[in-house]
Amino acid sequence: MNHLVLNQINSSLICGQDCKYDDSFLLIEQEIDKTYSVNQEEETNWEYVVENCEKILLEKSKDIKVSSWYLYGLIKQNSFNNFENSLRIYIKLLETFSTQMHPKSLKAKRNIFLWLEELLTNDLLNNIAKINKEDFLQYYTYFIRLDTVIKMILENDSESFFKKIIKYFEENKIKKLTQTTSNNKISSTNEQEIKEITNKDEALKVMRNFKKYALMLTKYYRSNNISDLKALRITRLLSFLEIEGLPPSENNITHLNPPSILEINEIEDNYKNKNYEEAFLLVEEILEVCPFWLDGHYYAFNILEKTNNNIESFEAKKTFLNFIEINENIEKLYFNDETPFASNKVKNWLKENLINKLEEPKNLLVQSTKDKDDLDKAYKLAEENKIKDAMKLLEGNYNYASSFEDKFNWRLNHAKLSLQYNKNDIALVLLEDLEKEIDRFYLYEWNPKLAANVYTLILSSFNNTDIDTEKINTIYNKLCKIDINSAYELKI
Repeated sequence: MNHLVLNQINSSLICGQDCKYDDSFLLIEQEIDKTYSVNQEEETNWEYVVENCEKILLEKSKDIKVSSWYLYGLIKQNSFNNFENSLRIYIKLLETFSTQMHPKSLKAKRNIFLWLEELLTNDLLNNIAKINKEDFLQYYTYFIRLDTVIKMILENDSESFFKKIIKYFEENKIKKLTQTTSNNKISSTNEQEIKEITNKDEALKVMRNFKKYALMLTKYYRSNNISDLKALRITRLLSFLEIEGLPPSENNITHLNPPSILEINEIEDNYKNKNYEEAFLLVEEILEVCPFWLDGHYYAFNILEKTNNNIESFEAKKTFLNFIEINENIEKLYFNDETPFASNKVKNWLKENLINKLEEPKNLLVQSTKDKDDLDKAYKLAEENKIKDAMKLLEGNYNYASSFEDKFNWRLNHAKLSLQYNKNDIALVLLEDLEKEIDRFYLYEWNPKLAANVYTLILSSFNNTDIDTEKINTIYNKLCKIDINSAYELKI
């Protein structure tokens, strides 16, 4: 499966248009129907299905039905060769565009997932010998992720998908884990366990083991999701762990070795060819051992942003800028071959973003002059009793927003305006969606103020006739944990 399908269609319409009436969509559907028709007079041309599904996903629409046809078509075309890569990209596609994908009907979405589940279950279990037994644990994890993202898209946790496949891999991967565990127990008896650190040698041994297991974790997490947030954090922990100020230098030239020029060339080639996963993986591996390669931190952030990993890109950017602030003037240093820690491009980016960070407004809802003007315009329209136009303006800003945080802010603005003009039913739906987003993206960790704004607005605008009492108490408890002052001011 082509990883470029993970890119958005364009900046204005991330998922493109619904293509269910498009000629190419209908022709693909007709081609697939040949296999499942009563007469079965013709066989499906799976090469045609794969080629045209890929074209739609790249150029026209992020559609669940088309992407599911694409995945199944690849299986029929190639058996289970390269199936792991295709499955991983399919899952990532669903996770990236989620509820924004076409079609909008929950019933239509459910039907296509049921279709894929039935066919994939039969084909996979009948061809299980083609799957390496060493990879069973990996596939178990993939299908758990797939079930999770489907539940999120369908907004229904009560129905599970791919149960037979998950059960099969679960039962068979346990045998492998049991054997591995017993082998580890035997080997561990040969080493004396350190229960308390009493000297420098023991501290060094524990540190070595800590790094070894941390690297194992990053490898595992990235095998499931190349941009996994936990792996991202562990890499930066390892990268910065033993840095204690700026490295010694003479005329700004340090004794540190730069990254391999061959590796950097490989990253640049992959980046230019939009092989973002390969580039990102190599960048992260270099940063684990070469934290002063500042261009690498910028590469990581930029790739995550380009691939719509909004939470992860925010994390990478925040950590990078904090590292620069703590280690003042680090961007002016050079490696021992006089290669700069940071290229001119990255130096300019750092300068611009550090200035923006200092000048960042306290009110997170006003992101720019244009945003403020549009917000003022929406309220002016509402005052003129043009509520529908005001709502349309806010919805447009939400659709055109490029980052998760901007989208979140426009949704919050939409809810506030709805409340002010007695559209409480609309406001409640919007706020409940935002509440789900807070939990899904752990917003209470990296932007507790924004999360608190949502909780406060819900609690101050609705009571137990609108929302279940238990849910009100849950939201109040969450607010207490991140903003006790706002919680104290509320009369619940």
